[in-house]
Formats: sequence, structure tokens, C-alpha cells
Amino acid sequence: SSDLLAPLSQLRLGLLAGHPGDADGAPLPEALSACFGQLVHLLARGGGQAVLPEGSPLLRDATFLETTLAWGERPRATTRYGERCVGPGLHVMEAHDASGKRPMSWVETTVVLCG
Repeated sequence: SSDLLAPLSQLRLGLLAGHPGDADGAPLPEALSACFGQLVHLLARGGGQAVLPEGSPLLRDATFLETTLAWGERPRATTRYGERCVGPGLHVMEAHDASGKRPMSWVETTVVLCG
């Protein structure tokens, strides 16, 4: 039914790449990076939002960055932990406690991305 159809501008997607058992700095499969990059690009063009935590390996992945971003600037946090993003596009969420010293656990990050 038409009740199930909504424009991309009403979609907010939180992305986590990897899992808690991954070794730090382990490379992501190129196909996954390209797929997530294309998904984020599609959402942004349609007025939707994609949110990544600032520690995401996607933000260090050349394939994802080349697919998603049109500029050479390194992504930086655009929204605070737990706050709603403003405007369409790719948003990077701070992923540390109020002191800025303790990174949030993957459980805390997942809960906020789902909220």
C-alpha cells in the first residue's frame, strides 16, 4: 500500500562496520566499504541521513571515503553523542563520554544510533 512508501528524506540510518571482536585497524572488505559508501551517497542525495560513530573504520577507509565524500577533508564529528542530526547527508557522531577521554562501548554506540 502507499502507506508503506516514504521518501528517503524521512530515513535516518545508523551504520556500524565491524564487530566488537575485530582487531583494531583491521581492514574492511572493499565490497562492504563500497556498498556502504553507495548507500550513504544515495541517502544523502535523497535528503536522508546516515550516521557513523567517529571511531568507525569506515571513516578511515579510502574506498568508503572516495565513494561517499566529494572533498578531500577528513570527516569530523558533526553531532554530539545522543543528539539528533540536523540536515541531510552523512553525519559523524561523537563517540566518547562527556570528559572526552573514554570511548563509548559498541553497546552504548548501537543504542544511540538506533534512537
